[in-house]
Amino acid sequence: MFFKKQKPAEQPRERQRPAAQTPQMASVFSYHASRAAVTDPRGRHPLEQQEKPLARKRLRRLPKLKTIGTVLAIFAVFFLVMNVDTNPKVVVLGDDNSIFLQGMAQYKQTAQQLLARSVLNTNKLTINAAPIVQGLEAQYPEVHTATVALSVFGRQPTVYIQPAEPQLILATQHNGQFVLDSSGRALVTVTKKTPLPTGAHALPIVTDESGLEVKAGDTALPKQSVMFITEVAGQFKAKQLTMSAWRLPAQASELDVSVSGTPYYVRFNLQGDAREQAGTYLATKNYLDSKNIKPAQYVDVRVSGRSYYK
Repeated sequence: MFFKKQKPAEQPRERQRPAAQTPQMASVFSYHASRAAVTDPRGRHPLEQQEKPLARKRLRRLPKLKTIGTVLAIFAVFFLVMNVDTNPKVVVLGDDNSIFLQGMAQYKQTAQQLLARSVLNTNKLTINAAPIVQGLEAQYPEVHTATVALSVFGRQPTVYIQPAEPQLILATQHNGQFVLDSSGRALVTVTKKTPLPTGAHALPIVTDESGLEVKAGDTALPKQSVMFITEVAGQFKAKQLTMSAWRLPAQASELDVSVSGTPYYVRFNLQGDAREQAGTYLATKNYLDSKNIKPAQYVDVRVSGRSYYK
């Protein structure tokens, strides 16, 4: 017979506590929980740690604001320094030749109008002084040259006026007398109130017999002719000779000069050398005086190195 083998009786098991949650889950939970509750070991609250970067950003912005303010201040100073006032100051150079100048208010008003013609003239970097100079010289013949100067820090421009130096007086047949400068330009019309130089500085009065009509600002004589006349006048003055009359006859390129105390006049060629011709006449005069010869009409020195008398 077969008997069923009986299983041994199971021993009673001791009751065990259920296993705790896995360490991984506990650490995850404790990590999030502890980060929200843990206090900084230095005693600072986590919120303070979040505010600190914001404060640093604000501090970083302050230098940028200071830089922008500095740039704006420099720009403002630069604008003020470069700005030009349209109310100029007028200064006359060489007071000895200023007798033919008009009042300073007149030149200042004209310069102010010329400055105001262009908005570019309100800045030192863009101002164009050429039209101002040309306008003054064209409008006022008595002004030889004009110059516009700008100060480095000042705003008011300075207009320097160099008066034209008078050389002679041209007496025309129709328009009266005019003071000419070294270029032959008629500076002003001579009137009874014109303050002409006197004595040793008296100007030679040259009579023009050609019938030329002249007005102030015109070129009445070529520059070479003016230089010739002034050279002859200087040579005669050095020898203490006084000229009683100067004439420009209708014939081209001729100058006739009457010497005080002689019955004749001297004929010059304006196209020749003034110093040479004057020297030729002075040598001829010495010869005539030594021989007690007195020409009745003229002494002609128009040919280089030669003289003729009649």
